[in-house]
Amino acid sequence: MAKRKVTQEKKATPIAKEVKEKTDYSNYLYLIFIAFYLLVDILPREQIIDTSYQHRFYLDIINVLASIFIFRNFAKYRSNSERFFTNIIPILYAGFICFAMLSLFAAYSPLEGLVTLAGYVSNFWIFANLFMLLYAARNNIKAVALVITFTLFYQVSMELYRFVQELGTTSLDSLIGSLKWNTGNKNIFAATIVIKLSFAIYSSFRTRGFLRIFSYLTVFLTIVMLFFVSARAAYISLGTLILLIVIGNIWIYWKDIEKRKSAIVESSSLLVLFIVGLLLANNTLTKYQTLQAAKTPGIETEAADSFVTGRIASIADDDNASNSIRVAMWKEALHAYSQKPFLGYGVGNYRIYSEGITKKHYTTNVYFRHAHNDFVEVLFESGPIAFLSYVGLFLLGLFFSIRILFRSEYSRERKFVAIILLGAGIGFLVDSFFNFPLPRTYMNVLFVLILSLIVINYLGGRKVEPLENEHKTKQNLTSYAYITIFALGLVASYINYQSYISGKNQYLVDSDVIKQKLSDPHPRFTYAQVDKMFASKVPLIGAQGGEPISVKKAKYLFFENRDAEALKLADVASKEMPYSIHGERVKLLIYSRKGDMDSTYKYSKIIHEHRPFSQSDFKMRIQLAGKFGQVDDVKKAFNQFNSYGSNQEAYELCVKQLAANKYDFNKDATILSEGLKEYPKSKLLVGIKKYYDYLKEHNLDPSKINLNFKPSKTES
Repeated sequence: MAKRKVTQEKKATPIAKEVKEKTDYSNYLYLIFIAFYLLVDILPREQIIDTSYQHRFYLDIINVLASIFIFRNFAKYRSNSERFFTNIIPILYAGFICFAMLSLFAAYSPLEGLVTLAGYVSNFWIFANLFMLLYAARNNIKAVALVITFTLFYQVSMELYRFVQELGTTSLDSLIGSLKWNTGNKNIFAATIVIKLSFAIYSSFRTRGFLRIFSYLTVFLTIVMLFFVSARAAYISLGTLILLIVIGNIWIYWKDIEKRKSAIVESSSLLVLFIVGLLLANNTLTKYQTLQAAKTPGIETEAADSFVTGRIASIADDDNASNSIRVAMWKEALHAYSQKPFLGYGVGNYRIYSEGITKKHYTTNVYFRHAHNDFVEVLFESGPIAFLSYVGLFLLGLFFSIRILFRSEYSRERKFVAIILLGAGIGFLVDSFFNFPLPRTYMNVLFVLILSLIVINYLGGRKVEPLENEHKTKQNLTSYAYITIFALGLVASYINYQSYISGKNQYLVDSDVIKQKLSDPHPRFTYAQVDKMFASKVPLIGAQGGEPISVKKAKYLFFENRDAEALKLADVASKEMPYSIHGERVKLLIYSRKGDMDSTYKYSKIIHEHRPFSQSDFKMRIQLAGKFGQVDDVKKAFNQFNSYGSNQEAYELCVKQLAANKYDFNKDATILSEGLKEYPKSKLLVGIKKYYDYLKEHNLDPSKINLNFKPSKTES
């Protein structure tokens, strides 16, 4: 046994030994609650429309239990509470919530605002609990990092196993898009694991034996997974993180001759894992991209581009569709904000205005609930002071970290922890700029964890007066502040619970509706059952496609042929979301079934005017316009759609409807000529051109010829 112990000591790096000696294992009791917060992410997904509802529900339960634990031991935690409520970062976070709450007075839908605000309050409750628990166990960051590393390994290994199993049997784009764990989106998954990667790297540098090997394996698998996911924001975060830790680790220990070698070895190992992971992922994806292209007629495969480098190059590509639509959304949101610059449009209300802001960029039924930039969205919703408060959290975290790095009173280990936390914070910052981590429940757990550790790391190197020497009034105020957070948290938990129940019911109802054949529906639920499911007033808007709950109810009235009641609910939906066309879609279905084609055509025009980029909406409108002989509207619909970028089907649909209405292309051949120029091999366009050339050659009037050529049937 003694020999084995000596062998293990030899394997430990000098830095890892130093950290081990300082670790206080008596504090592991506090870490149980910390682990509960971190393990929520790997719980199996329920039958629920959005995992954020599920995570919020479980986290509120953990919040209550953690608060009870803290209250029972409050004599020990009072000083921790004071450190929390007197620090500038928690104060700024509380200010952000207060100003967001104030924006409710400007909200179109205060109820939707309350749903978002309840999430903010729960986040702050988590922040307070995590800080006090972590402060009690402040020298056990290694244990926290190990918990995160284990969750990361589980997530990444499960997704990699499925990816390898399906590689070559599924479309590569579809397979990459499915790499999302239980988050519902690959970008969310990528952002989560890139933040966790920082802690896994810490574990790989600061553990020994099996745990060290396990941590390095987790780091490698995560790097490979991030390249497989192909999320550009994650590429930026990953590259910045690796560069920061590699350089920072060597810089911190460069003057310590004994530990310099260990730091160089650790940094070199990380760099090697990054390069090998990049090459492995790139070769795999490029190979299967080439094989897939070879099976697709008309695609050159001899000089296939590198998959990963192609994605990296697209980051700065202004013409890239994903980049351009983000920039367009930001510009539209900022322009709209300029109309209400004081309080904004109300917390949680971006989704009310979203369709009005982004309707020019729709191509399918995709609905952008968020602005894909948390800073823009906070400014739009809650105004400039809330925006500055939120930005201030990032700036202060950066300031504290840099201060630790350049102040002599902080140990090298604290400096290295600052580098790790800075890397994790950059991961969250990049995602905040390109996506929307603020509304994602678990991402906020990671965010407040990072903030807590930054503050604790900062306080750890400073002399703090003992509690006995501090003013009693100050102690009481911080105690009352925590009690207030607990009380507000309980109110928020009730709202979150209503959202959780709604999320489960939305899943059941949406799954039922999608199976129905509109001409002969046999739904699982009745309207009365659905109405009872959504008895709560929150949320007003569903998670899937931004569809109001009132529209979900209206569909069941439609199934039961209760058209008058369904039309009333459709009107309610139009009032709840004045910039959406969900209510108009219900009306179109009802009038189409009734055979009222005038009304059907009317609503098809409204829907396409709302989303001129949408091919499905364009197709419906142009077919109905052709059916009613509205030649001018056929041309108008085509020109609107074509202004965003047309295709062969659009030209063929337009020309077909015009020809069916005996349009004289010999007098105005603009659309037909443009179509033939773009698509010279189109049989339909070529055939119509030959037909009208024949008429012209024989001096025949197309309006006097009875053609057996009719528009396609319109599908509602």
